[in-house]
Amino acid sequence: MVSISEQPQLFHHICELSAEALMVTQEDLSIVYVNAAFEATTGYHSKEVQGQRPSLLSSGYHGPEFYQRMWKTIEQRGRWQGLVWNRRKDGQVYPEWLNIIRVQEGQATYYAGQFSDLSAFENIRSDLRRFACYDHLTELPNRALFEDLVRARLRQSVRQNRPCALLFVDIDHFKQFNDVYGHPYGDNVIRAVAQRLSSTLRDSDVVARFAGDEFVVLLDDCAESSSLGDLCKRMTQAFETPLMIEGEPRYISVTIGAARHPEDGSDVETLIRNADIALYAAKESGRGQARYFSPDLFAPILRANLVATTLRQELERTPKAFSAVYQPQFDLASQQRIGMEVLLRWHSPVLGIVSPAEFIPIAENHSLIQPLTLRLVEAVMRDIAGAPTDIFSRHRLCLNVSALQIPNAILLPVLEPLQQRCVALGMDIELEITETQLMRQSEKFPQGLRDLRQAGYSIAIDDFGTGYSALGYLRRLPVDTLKIDRCFIRELDRNVQDAAIIKAIVAMARGLDLRVVAEGIENAQQCRQLSTDGCDVGQGFWLSHPLPFADLLTAPHLAQPIGNPTVNNDEQFVK
Repeated sequence: MVSISEQPQLFHHICELSAEALMVTQEDLSIVYVNAAFEATTGYHSKEVQGQRPSLLSSGYHGPEFYQRMWKTIEQRGRWQGLVWNRRKDGQVYPEWLNIIRVQEGQATYYAGQFSDLSAFENIRSDLRRFACYDHLTELPNRALFEDLVRARLRQSVRQNRPCALLFVDIDHFKQFNDVYGHPYGDNVIRAVAQRLSSTLRDSDVVARFAGDEFVVLLDDCAESSSLGDLCKRMTQAFETPLMIEGEPRYISVTIGAARHPEDGSDVETLIRNADIALYAAKESGRGQARYFSPDLFAPILRANLVATTLRQELERTPKAFSAVYQPQFDLASQQRIGMEVLLRWHSPVLGIVSPAEFIPIAENHSLIQPLTLRLVEAVMRDIAGAPTDIFSRHRLCLNVSALQIPNAILLPVLEPLQQRCVALGMDIELEITETQLMRQSEKFPQGLRDLRQAGYSIAIDDFGTGYSALGYLRRLPVDTLKIDRCFIRELDRNVQDAAIIKAIVAMARGLDLRVVAEGIENAQQCRQLSTDGCDVGQGFWLSHPLPFADLLTAPHLAQPIGNPTVNNDEQFVK
């Protein structure tokens, strides 16, 4: 084998081809050789550094002590390696990993330095730090960085006696953007909301993306509750101007929950929790507004959690806790009973009787509506198992279902046994969906309704008139019945606006060949007016309270005539 020292041209060629920068100095540290990688890394040509000292590259980042320790190690061990920040010819400072070895050649001493440019790796580290601390979609701080910033601000707040506040901000009805327009559109909504929020805040405030469609804001120096109120008001009002999403204006609102430091919490975790509780209360009272935390907000949260937990357990373990009652529906022209609405009742061994107005929204929010529907169907099946085949002929059995159950046809297998029994009794099943729910559904929703219709179910829109939306959906949805919301019936006999709205609904339904049901009838005058206006069917406490099935079997089928002068008006329909 030939020694490399006998091949100086080969050795020089290897050094020039090396990807590592190489510099050789004499004992007095004057540079005698640099390779091509050195030139590429530092920007200096070899002729420019010949006879110069390595300090030519010094960035000034390291003090004298650093170099003293480095040279002491070289003297003791003959080598040193470590991270050094140097400066290129163009002035750019960069990190390098430097290896220095002492070389003895006879009586002469040389120092060889070999180094790698780490700037690319440093950029990667910087990107990683950014990914770890910032949200990639909005470029706002993420939850981890926000919590660190809040902790630092809270310490400062205590030292300087400067109260601050933490806000939880949620985009109202964000899910519909993803469902209707797709997730990329939803991402654009989040970006636009982030920009609008940032534009309303002061330089000293911090906004971050917490998760999903939720943002958190740290408001600095909120010594007065009025200043906090002004800032929250300014944030909600900022969204009264539409956002431009993919070139189209979109009206989007936000709901805010606020917690103040120190009265509502002394640490970041408590402030976030309490602001979230305030946000929940703001949503419950109507959205598009701000709500401040107060200790009394805990009670409904705890109650909702208790109801949700108990409901889940009893749906699994106590099916007999759920029962059905039936509110009769009467044809307002013939006074014949032609159907009944099934109403679910929950008599919990733990909580007692729980109102449907309380537990049904909780069931929807906790993905319990499907097992709840199953218990309702089981209760009805128990009731009608031995019913006579003639008593309910040509009756309509009306069931309330959630719009969340429609798109994926998950209702069909649950309802099938009930449908088979109803067919044997000569009954039809009508499924009721509230208008407000209907307007929030995805493009898959109409097809889900068509599938149910094809399977033999009729469709009713419940609480009609409360959706605050365009009526164009009636043309494209397979709907059979409109149920006028009770809020229009309540003052029908003394409110001309309500009377006009009902006449308009009936006229529209006639034009669309839809049946009209009025719910919440409470007196004879309302009954007469609705019948005169052309409403088809009525139900309400004045006509009949909801009845257990056994009482329904013996209840009269025929209502008393409307306006009979020999009968007291308050008793003309059987209660």
